[in-house]
Amino acid sequence: MSCIGILYRTKAEKSPNSDTVVGVDLQTNYWKLPKKYWEYWRFLDLGTLIYNAKDIESVLFYVPFKVEPNNLDDLGSVLVKDNLLSVLFNESYKIEDDPDIPGYHYASVVHDESKPKFWIYSLSNANFKIHDLAVGTLVEVAIKTKPKINMGIQNAEYPPNNYNLYIRFRIKNVPENGLGYIESVSNDFFQSAFSRTEMLNLHINVISEIDEDDYKELASKYSFVNFNKIHFFFVASSEEETVYGATNYSDSRLLESKKWNLYVGNNNPQRKKCIAYHWKKEGPLSSCNIFIRTVYSSANTLKIVKYSVVVLILGILASCIASLLTPTCKCNVGSDFYDSTKVCAPK
Repeated sequence: MSCIGILYRTKAEKSPNSDTVVGVDLQTNYWKLPKKYWEYWRFLDLGTLIYNAKDIESVLFYVPFKVEPNNLDDLGSVLVKDNLLSVLFNESYKIEDDPDIPGYHYASVVHDESKPKFWIYSLSNANFKIHDLAVGTLVEVAIKTKPKINMGIQNAEYPPNNYNLYIRFRIKNVPENGLGYIESVSNDFFQSAFSRTEMLNLHINVISEIDEDDYKELASKYSFVNFNKIHFFFVASSEEETVYGATNYSDSRLLESKKWNLYVGNNNPQRKKCIAYHWKKEGPLSSCNIFIRTVYSSANTLKIVKYSVVVLILGILASCIASLLTPTCKCNVGSDFYDSTKVCAPK
């Protein structure tokens, strides 16, 4: 099961599945970058733009694998540096800080009032809480403070006592089979020693794909969000990865290293050029399914040894056969009767 769940809890209504409807835009980046010797870093970036967030007490992210606390990194504080928000959203954003409430940054698109404005909320260890479930992990992000509405920031216009909130964080060290399945390349004898296939059938808020015990725990305490938009990016090295099959992605692009180095951090030690494949789903949606299949470089030591032994044995057999088929000359080259124009017949 490879389901990611996005849930919430409000301050006013403690019971789950209440009449409160929370709509979000979801951005999910699944990164797979080469580390060394056919080893890969896998990490997952989760970003949610929550509309009308004034009553939200916490946003919760369910993943179908175990997560350690030291594998969580805030990305909100990264996005406000070096204009990275504009790079990420492919829009020209203006960022302003709330001087009275640390951790809040106001974002608005330059010269386009029609685009939604929102507060970026930087997270710390105090915001994160991990709940271990039967199969997966629930990462709770608590909203501990709120910005001052219309405080000294130009054009900070909202409905009374309401605002849009954006949070983004990273889950590092995603297990190899955490979100997909790994298989050998079965239809090519030699390629299977140096390549593997990864299939990712990603489900978002698909209840039937959540472990039954995990779902009971989630449904008893929290509510699932609705989606206005869902963006999913699979990002991999241009040299190591080939995406093919029933991909139907919306677009793809080469990420410029200089712009993305700060965002990726130390997770691209070989400084490989990366290609981002983008899937986009328009809402309103309650759930979503995305399937991708890739072939990537990965050595199978056992198969390489087997193939090397086979090649060595074939080489020895070929040498033996060649020796048996080569005629042996019995002519006395040094004698007076030797004629170099005649073919020496084997005896």
